[in-house]
Formats: sequence, C-alpha cells, structure tokens
Amino acid sequence: MTVSSNAALSHLKAIKPNDGWSIKRDKNGLRLYRRNVALTDNSFVDIHYCLENKVVVGLLTKAATTCQVLVTQTGQPTSSVRRFVSCKDTYDPNDNSNNNNDNDNNNISPATITTSNNTADRFTQHRRVHQSSNTTSANHNTTLSPEDNQMILRYGVMVVLASIVLRAMSSSMVLVIYFVGLPLVYVYALQTCPPASTFDAKKELKRVLRGHHLPQGHPEKPKGFLAEMATRVAASVTTELATMPGYQVSMLPFGGAVILVDLVIPTANTQHYWLGAFGKWHYVYSRKYQSS
Repeated sequence: MTVSSNAALSHLKAIKPNDGWSIKRDKNGLRLYRRNVALTDNSFVDIHYCLENKVVVGLLTKAATTCQVLVTQTGQPTSSVRRFVSCKDTYDPNDNSNNNNDNDNNNISPATITTSNNTADRFTQHRRVHQSSNTTSANHNTTLSPEDNQMILRYGVMVVLASIVLRAMSSSMVLVIYFVGLPLVYVYALQTCPPASTFDAKKELKRVLRGHHLPQGHPEKPKGFLAEMATRVAASVTTELATMPGYQVSMLPFGGAVILVDLVIPTANTQHYWLGAFGKWHYVYSRKYQSS
C-alpha cells in the first residue's frame, strides 16, 4: 500500500469504523474493499483521499488527471453511476512514498496513520472537476443508494402500469365476448326453444316431487333402487290426487327464445314455475299459492 492509500483508508475507518474497509493490491493495481467486497471491478493506480473535497477516489492515471469517485463525503460508496474528477492539484505523483509496495494490511499502526494524515494535510486547495457521461458498471455494494431506490421505484411503477393495461385489455375482451357472444346465444336459444305443446304438467310435476332436479349428494335426493322406486310411486300418487280436481297452466314467451310456465294446483294450494329453453323444461322453484 501507498501513503496516499493509507491516508484514504484511515479516513474511511474514522468516519465509518464498522464498515470493514480495506485496500488490497492485485496484479493490476489497488482496489478498495468494504466488508471484503470490492467496490469496483477494476483496479486503480492508487487510492487517494481528497481532503479539500472530502471524497475518496481511485486514480486511473499516474498524473491523477482522471480519478473515479469511490466513496462520497458521507462515507457512502457510489452507486452504479460513475463520477470522475481531476485530482492533479491534490495528488503528488512524484512523492516517492506513493510508490511503496508493502503487503496489504487491514490494521494500520498509529504511526502510519499519523504519517498518512500529515501527507493528506500537505495537499493543496484547488481541483478541477470533469463531468462525464453516466455509464453503468457492476457494483457489489450491499447498501441501497438513492439510485437503487429510484430503480426499484421505476420497476414498481412499470408493474402497476402493466397491471392496469392488462386489466383494460381483459375488460375489452369481456365487452367483445358480450356483444359478439350474446347474439349467438340468442340465435341458438331461438333454434332450441321447446314448443309450448311439449310441456306435460303432470310429468314435470312428478319429476319435481321425486327430486329429479336436486343435485347429487343432496340430503333429500333418494339414494338406492328401493328408495327411488318408493319415491316414484309416491310422486305419481300425489300428482294424480292433486291434479284430479283440475289445475291451471299459464305460459309467457320471451322473444321466442324462452318460455316461462306457471302451474297452479288449487287443491294442493301450490304454484310451480318452469323455464323452457335449450330443448328442455327447467324447473325453477315452487311456492304457496295465494289466490287473489
């Protein structure tokens, strides 16, 4: 490590002592680590702390004309947006101490820290900042920066917009199916509507009394051959006795596609309803008959 990198490391440990800062040398140069994770994929000529601007940078050139900002003034690593500055006014490339190739060491002695701070204090006051285009690079920083939060927010907005578009498309499909499918259903109902003459009041009433309209598993639906036979006999006898004095049948067609049947049995004081549609007579419900 160099004196400049030691000064930068001691500064980082002073403002963020729990972040596990370290600087290691590889075959390409020096790299800054935070909690054993490199802040960048590339190495630098040197790691430098600019006392005037309170930022830690990585030198891309020996003359320090182009330096990449690694850590901000508050001790936060930079995110995916790179920022470059010129540090040639605050970095002395001719300082022999900057060419020291000692082994990497995470523990800096007090004497070294004092020397590093004295070296940093010798840096001059001016710098020239060069703005560059925003380019992304792989960054293994474990903290969420403002740019990361903006990216997450952007993705969240995209998900919400996508859900709104999908909902609108599904609503449009429902409308298309409604306006296209409804006429087809009506035409089919016209073709399959049963004639009014095919309604047999006694037959349909017997089917209702023996529970033909009840779904499988209903507690009132007969189970087994003997139970079905007994229910059939009881339904036939009840129907014949109830309709013997007479009954009333009223039919109300709807557009030629559906017929509503109203069956009144005064003797039993009951009223029953069926719908004739799609080739069958569908039982609707029964109630007590209330004579006017």
